Amino acid sequence: MELTKRKFLAGVAAVAASQRISVGLAQEYKAGGELPALVMESYPDAMTVEIVRLYARELEKLGIRVVQRPLNYGQILGKVYGQKNLAMAMMGLGFPEDRLDPDFFIRAVYATGGSFNIPHYSNPEYDKYAQAQLTAQTKQARTEALHAAQKIFADELPSWPVCSRDAINPVNTELFKNYKPSRGFGLECYHVAPYLEVEPTGSVREINVASTYRLSSAHLFTERSANGRGYLRFIYDTFLRYDGDLNLIPWAAEKVNQVDSTTYEIVLRSGMKWHDGQPVTIEDAKFTFDYLLKWNPPLWQPLISPIASAEISGDRTLRVKLKSPSATFTTISLAQITIIPKHVWEKAGTTSPLDWDAPGTPGGMIGSGPFKFVRFEKDVDCHIAAYREHWTGGPKIDGVHYIQAASIEQMVGGMEAGTIHVIGDGITIVEGKRLAQKPNIKLLTTETGTIVSFWMDSSKAPFNNRLFRHALYHAMPKAMIAEIAVGGASTPARRTPLPPLMKEWIPDNTPGDEYDIQKAQRLLAQAGFKRQGPRLIAP
Repeated sequence: MELTKRKFLAGVAAVAASQRISVGLAQEYKAGGELPALVMESYPDAMTVEIVRLYARELEKLGIRVVQRPLNYGQILGKVYGQKNLAMAMMGLGFPEDRLDPDFFIRAVYATGGSFNIPHYSNPEYDKYAQAQLTAQTKQARTEALHAAQKIFADELPSWPVCSRDAINPVNTELFKNYKPSRGFGLECYHVAPYLEVEPTGSVREINVASTYRLSSAHLFTERSANGRGYLRFIYDTFLRYDGDLNLIPWAAEKVNQVDSTTYEIVLRSGMKWHDGQPVTIEDAKFTFDYLLKWNPPLWQPLISPIASAEISGDRTLRVKLKSPSATFTTISLAQITIIPKHVWEKAGTTSPLDWDAPGTPGGMIGSGPFKFVRFEKDVDCHIAAYREHWTGGPKIDGVHYIQAASIEQMVGGMEAGTIHVIGDGITIVEGKRLAQKPNIKLLTTETGTIVSFWMDSSKAPFNNRLFRHALYHAMPKAMIAEIAVGGASTPARRTPLPPLMKEWIPDNTPGDEYDIQKAQRLLAQAGFKRQGPRLIAP
């Protein structure tokens, strides 16, 4: 489940309501008194509610009572991911391309002051390694720093991932063929690679992809949904790009050379054209960096924050200077920053590009990508068409309709009727298997980096007690949750902030499911909690 603009604003609008919701037990906790019930907020979907139920059943064995509190998406996203106001929460954490690098999970989520530090965790020693992995100049040095940070995390456990969630993609095999789900993403419109390969089998040449998640604006600089940001990169070329196997490959940049620790030289691919036929030039590349540094779009800040300046150094060469060494400049910034046409965006004049209605302006959405923009109808459809003059030769299909479904029932019914050809996201494995019983529908599942996350405010009692957190950890039946609640379309997470998909960065000896209720009981005793009948007395 991704944080879309509409849902985020709904959460913000519900601030007054959310502030009336108890943050758990911080106000009620008393040393020497009975541990009050813990409030665990969650997404309202059946899968997440079942995960909380399974976990609450285990915590009850320890004398820990849990009050389940499912909230609507807008409310919980605004409260937990927006305001960081929680005691405990069970929520999804999506895996768009800008989270392909471990830096997000290590630094943004758990470093002091991190932009996504939901658990309010702070540890100077951890911060030292979180920063070291960002500035490391070799893969070995970065791996060592990442492993050191994960070792501290494993000892502290301020919160943790529960399990991954596979992409569940039913596809129409009668009208289209050669589906190649991307590693880590499946067929959701996060990622363009599968849609360059899929082929029509007959006269239906535009593919209809449905999701229950929404594009907030279809504007390059203001689109909030991760799905939407990925989809816009079908229209705009990035300098580098991840292929279907998650290899980082040259794209709009023919080559990227590292000159020194803070200097990179980008060689622009020759012969590229904008969708209006004008050539893509090195002036466009420089304009892109200058424009981003000038306007600093909030949603692009993680991408542009390492960059100091960009200067033309040759007919097709741009020299980019960084403020300090950054391991994510190539893996994230150049893989997400899209080259934009100077002759289009300079029309925005001195007004902020965030206020310019590019999707609603004729010619406002011109890019150089393998698809070109046709139309955006909010909460209904975003239509793009094949661009045959792209340097790759363009896709084999004629276009994509990214349908914003109103419900799961609409997607399922559309698949059965043949009007929807792919479900990108939003259904469970049970629904996917039922659809696959139809002769013209095949179910494709792909391991992704999307995870179910258990959050707690580690700065407040009793969660500021390290041994108490460890007891909660060992009471969580990750394998059972993955099998029962997620239907087996899942991998139990290991004791690390990173999704199971990122195994190359995870130490080999990092354990996975560590459910042990007897060990949890011993940890509570070591933490000073005493059992009094069915309940716990706080130290």
